[in-house]
Amino acid sequence: MKRADRGDRHRSGQRFNLKSECHPDLAVNYPTHFTVRMRRHQKIQLVGTSVLVTGLIAALVIYLMARAGSSVQNMPDFSQDRRFNLELERIGGKSAVYVAAFDRWLSGLWHGTALAYTVVAMSVVVALVCFWLANLMSYPLTEVAQPRSEKSSEGQEI
Repeated sequence: MKRADRGDRHRSGQRFNLKSECHPDLAVNYPTHFTVRMRRHQKIQLVGTSVLVTGLIAALVIYLMARAGSSVQNMPDFSQDRRFNLELERIGGKSAVYVAAFDRWLSGLWHGTALAYTVVAMSVVVALVCFWLANLMSYPLTEVAQPRSEKSSEGQEI
């Protein structure tokens, strides 16, 4: 049988005998889309699940390592000093003080146990987006956009 004939039957969803057309040891009749490939929404669900599991495991490892090595260096933090904030406000204004506070908060997310929480939050968000997209892709398209004919104000086609 020609390869093109098998492809046409595959696209139409018909079953064919794997024993007669493929390997002689395969005697089961299955639709080819179940045996050969996953659907796109299943792939995206698999990606979401793997991102979630990997993120949770990585966050657990980061959390345990941050707790074990919780020796904090005793360096003075000048950004908390009142004189530093007054000088920063004098040089750059109130917005510079707010930007410096935001920068301190953002840089704090990437160290120690806060990093573990950040990794958990990011992996959960990415997994939820993947699951949402997979859910959207699992529904069949029911309507195909039909081109509208242009009509004049009197209802006649142009």
